[in-house]
Amino acid sequence: MIKVITITALTLTLAAAVFAGFGSIVSSFQLPTGVRMADGLAWDGEYLWVCHVTGTSFYRVTTAGSLVSSFLIHGGSGYFNFEGATFDGKYLWCSDHYYSPIYRATLIKFTTAGSRVGSIGAMVDSFSSAGLTYENGYLWCERFKYTTTGSFVTSFPAPFSLFDLAWDGHYLWSGNKQLTTTGSFVASFSLPSGAGGTTFDGEYLWVVRYTWVYKVDIGVTDLNPGSFGKIKGLYR
Repeated sequence: MIKVITITALTLTLAAAVFAGFGSIVSSFQLPTGVRMADGLAWDGEYLWVCHVTGTSFYRVTTAGSLVSSFLIHGGSGYFNFEGATFDGKYLWCSDHYYSPIYRATLIKFTTAGSRVGSIGAMVDSFSSAGLTYENGYLWCERFKYTTTGSFVTSFPAPFSLFDLAWDGHYLWSGNKQLTTTGSFVASFSLPSGAGGTTFDGEYLWVVRYTWVYKVDIGVTDLNPGSFGKIKGLYR
């Protein structure tokens, strides 16, 4: 019995050491003036890209919060719900969530200079934002997985209402919640102002809520922040 207790204590100690930084906020910044209601967040290997729910622009910002450039996602009149963003190694994507006559999303593809080069349609749930992330040649829009040409691949039952998504090389993230690609909840952490747009830079998770961006330690040690977002062949 003593031996079992000793092994258990050692196991718990090692586990605590491995996950010591999980959920710790490394840094944070407030978005530049004019960038509001941020719901979509992407990482291109060097910069963060932000789109906001009722806006018409994509904003490129440094990891310290300085505005670098922007371009129009949509210049027309009407109501738009830009709620998700991702980068596939070459192109930026954002999701426009709408109801007509059922809940749907248009996933719009851009160059980083702002040229629109395509779009695909996607399903969404009525209770969720149209969160978006790129995973090894595929796009996840909420719980639905597609090829980048719009072919449906698979889906999973959502364990909770999903925000914008991120892929960390092993798991999906929806804001501050971690889940598998089959929809199983794994872990979560707390944030001062909740969760919205989400992206991963190869080392840290970035989460934006309205005007604040948080850089969060999720205990990843086997990927490189300089290359993540620029390559397509990441492993699972």
